[in-house]
Amino acid sequence: MELSALGEHLDVCKSSHERIFALHCAAQSMHGFLAARFMTTLVVFAVLIGVVFLAL
Repeated sequence: MELSALGEHLDVCKSSHERIFALHCAAQSMHGFLAARFMTTLVVFAVLIGVVFLAL
């Protein structure tokens, strides 16, 4: 009984806040993508800066 009511409540909340929910999902996906590649991005950025300074 309570689980059914919870499901109905979540459906109502999701439909009433659909845009915010979609934005939140997109933000979570982007965060997961960037967090997994954060160190790699920093290393590539540092290497590029090093190459630029060596080229000067």
